Amino acid sequence: MFCVHCGKPNAEDSSRYLTILAGCLLYVIVALVVRKRFDLLVPLREIHFRRRRLWRPVGALLMLIAFPAIVVGMMSDQPGWGVLIAATSLLGGILVLGTAGSTLRAAKISDHFAVFRGADEAFLRLLPVAEERSPVPSIAAGNAGGV
Repeated sequence: MFCVHCGKPNAEDSSRYLTILAGCLLYVIVALVVRKRFDLLVPLREIHFRRRRLWRPVGALLMLIAFPAIVVGMMSDQPGWGVLIAATSLLGGILVLGTAGSTLRAAKISDHFAVFRGADEAFLRLLPVAEERSPVPSIAAGNAGGV
């Protein structure tokens, strides 16, 4: 194959990129199969809900701008600008989604319970204190043997 831009032979092998793409696709399929889900109703005030609904698409759009910016930058005479714009928009999207995107983050999900992070201390003080439970029920001295 020859380069469309300069007419010189193309020394790059495209099968390397196809292998990387196939590996990423396999990872996504396996991640979707083994992930655990937990549906949770999260109470939010209207102002926080509106702010979240506004900034999540903004963050996603910033991240999506990175891909065309890198393609256009690579096709131009100065590819450094495309890479700079792509890196800036990708980082900006990550920051926006990280600050405005999630209210609670799942720390652990099992078959019987879920642990979340990110709730405000004022909200946690409103909750009742949970009793410390032993994973194995203990047998009281008077109930051993059914006497």
